[in-house]
Amino acid sequence: MMIEMQGTIENSGKPLSDEVLGSLSWRRDDNEALLLVGHHLLEGKVSELEKPFLVVRPTPGEDIHTKQRTMTIDAVIKRRLVFKNRPKPLVTQLSSPS
Repeated sequence: MMIEMQGTIENSGKPLSDEVLGSLSWRRDDNEALLLVGHHLLEGKVSELEKPFLVVRPTPGEDIHTKQRTMTIDAVIKRRLVFKNRPKPLVTQLSSPS
């Protein structure tokens, strides 16, 4: 499944490869999801892609006879999770000092 979001995800300049984006949870019917990123909540819906999307990566090296490179298919994506609305800010109420 592919996740589609509007806007920009900002980080502190570190690579995102091992970072956690947020917490994803599903509603009961599995067609809607909630994504909690920091203090923001996003609501998304699952939709089918018109055409499948392939995730490919180059295979190291090349064929010495044809000088062609091969690709490996890692995944076939048929659905996407779309977050099209702005995130809702989550506000926590601070207790007043006594």
